[in-house]
Amino acid sequence: MDRNDILKKRSGCSVEVLKGFMLLINFSVFLLKMKLKTFYSYLCVSPCILRGSLCNLKNAKFTNMNHASLVFAFIVVIVGFSQFPLTAQNSKTLSESYIEKYNHHISDAALLNQLNKLPAEEVIEAFIPFTKDSISTIRSEARQQIAKAGFRSDKPKTRHSALEIVMQGLDDKDVGTIGLAVNLLTQFRPADFDAEDRYILSQKIKPGTPYLEKIILLTGYVKIPDLIYNYRQMLLEKEKYNSRIRLNMQLALARMGDTTAIQSVVNRIKRITISDNMVYEVYPLLAYTRQKEVFGLLLETIMSDSKDCHSSNPDKETPIICAFRVIEMVAPYIIDFPVKVDASGEIIFENYSKTLDEVRAWIAVHKTDYTLNDEKY
Repeated sequence: MDRNDILKKRSGCSVEVLKGFMLLINFSVFLLKMKLKTFYSYLCVSPCILRGSLCNLKNAKFTNMNHASLVFAFIVVIVGFSQFPLTAQNSKTLSESYIEKYNHHISDAALLNQLNKLPAEEVIEAFIPFTKDSISTIRSEARQQIAKAGFRSDKPKTRHSALEIVMQGLDDKDVGTIGLAVNLLTQFRPADFDAEDRYILSQKIKPGTPYLEKIILLTGYVKIPDLIYNYRQMLLEKEKYNSRIRLNMQLALARMGDTTAIQSVVNRIKRITISDNMVYEVYPLLAYTRQKEVFGLLLETIMSDSKDCHSSNPDKETPIICAFRVIEMVAPYIIDFPVKVDASGEIIFENYSKTLDEVRAWIAVHKTDYTLNDEKY
């Protein structure tokens, strides 16, 4: 074999090695897109690609070239293996470990952090078996982890799959588990609920349903127009539904835009004297309605200098204005409000007087042209 043949052979082999490398990369990308759960297909096909792409190295007479190419091929395959996601296996193992520790009251922040880094779809799938556990606290915790995975996803399909599993908790035999399911459902977006979900919720509106009061408010939040007529009729059945349940029906109607219910809520509140109890117990319900006619009453309280509330010092209660407590209630729901609240719901501010002045100045300008966030419960 002359020098030209040798160069041609080497050049051809280099090209084929490069082709093999590119084919392997393309195939790996394909597998990632297909979201295959194991290496099986990868292991089966990779050798075939390499075998046809490395110039039939075992028959070539250039020993150094053979060794170099084989090492190259080996490195490519190993790198490919290391990059291929094992998230399904990881999520299964991590979820089992998490539930085991949870069952023994062991907190593991690092483990939870690992779970939060996995794809939401994998986490949801991994925790589903635990929603059928014989222990109610494990069923509840599994649904909570599934809900959290759904919350952090922006994919409608993923969010809805999480919601469906949480919805199943409404039929749990444990009342506490039902309560948790209701609370979790209030953290989903209205758009996450489809027609079937809304129908299931509407079927829960009957005497004897656990957490009926909260489910009624949930139906107002997600908007179930078919219940508007039903609630109006139920409000007349005083012997069947207590005053708190009927109040929540009225609030749910107001949330859905029923003008009669909105006016009824406004008239009812105007007759009540402002106090600590009213601010703590009633005002959050008013904020729930997301109606400007109702929010107007809350903003009036912020603007008022009347000292109708009391300081939290148990040793020396001092009359104070209610403004800051009400600011905490409305801040999360008014878009572009001048103050924000932290994760615990506390107002973020540096100077009390300055913040109050800024809020009041904002209200004076935007008293009627502000926008309410209806995408939060």
